[in-house]
Amino acid sequence: YTRIDYANWILPNTFFSPIVSKENKKSDFIIGWTGNPDRGFKGYYDVILPAVKLAQSKRKDIKLKARFSGRMSTLHKFYENIDVVLIASIADAGPSMFFEAGLRGVPAISNFSGKPKEVIVNNKNGIFVERNIEAYSDAIIKLYDNRDLLCKLSKNIRKDTIEYFNKMDMVNRWDRIFSNVVGSK
Repeated sequence: YTRIDYANWILPNTFFSPIVSKENKKSDFIIGWTGNPDRGFKGYYDVILPAVKLAQSKRKDIKLKARFSGRMSTLHKFYENIDVVLIASIADAGPSMFFEAGLRGVPAISNFSGKPKEVIVNNKNGIFVERNIEAYSDAIIKLYDNRDLLCKLSKNIRKDTIEYFNKMDMVNRWDRIFSNVVGSK
């Protein structure tokens, strides 16, 4: 067994502050996605869009809000009305959308890859699914129909994201990486 340390993002917890509670939200259900849709491994065209369309065919008021580019300084605003993000990457160091959304209190429906597999506890702070259209669509419908579960996931994901990606842990991970590369202190 070889320990692997990842040391990358340190996100400002205050910039990505929590969103006001979703407890009383009964109308539209907004799914978020950010990134470059032309990077095939992210699954935007072959998984995300078809899954949202399938869910929309079963429940009204489901919408997709996507952002393909923009300034970092405006990114926190993107998540303001998002209920859940979808992650279908098959090879990703993050994705950064997972951290950003998590800090805003927006849970993810994700397959078992990248950072989500290290942070998500199924049905506690997010939902894991197999990487297929039906599984994503079913999970969307599950949260659309169960706003209490959505609220629980939202409350837990911010706390768990901060706990996993806090500044001191990241500094310690960088320290371990450099110590392993250049030798012990």
